[in-house]
Amino acid sequence: MLLGAVGDTGYNIILFLHILTALAAFAPAFVHPFLGAQAKGLEPASRNTALGFMASNSQRIYAPSLILTGLLGFGVAGMSDSVYELSQGWLVGAIIVWIAMNGVMHAVLLPAEKAWAE
Repeated sequence: MLLGAVGDTGYNIILFLHILTALAAFAPAFVHPFLGAQAKGLEPASRNTALGFMASNSQRIYAPSLILTGLLGFGVAGMSDSVYELSQGWLVGAIIVWIAMNGVMHAVLLPAEKAWAE
């Protein structure tokens, strides 16, 4: 038995959460360049505080949002009955990109931001 089908309330909720977490996960791509430029004009102690906030937000907000985006995407695909199937190339590509993004974020970006803030 399906928890929902395309267009049902359950499906729409999972789809909405999938899109919302994707927006949260990609927020630093838009915000961090501005914050980094603004932090350059601060004195060193204040700059380290601002960079620490950025690194902390990446660990507490952006990384979990990226993970949830993919998991909710699996939910959307699973609830879609036969509309979206794993045999579709774009879905396989999306999974590969999601895995790569998580690898880069957790192995490169988070440690670099932490070191940058210290």
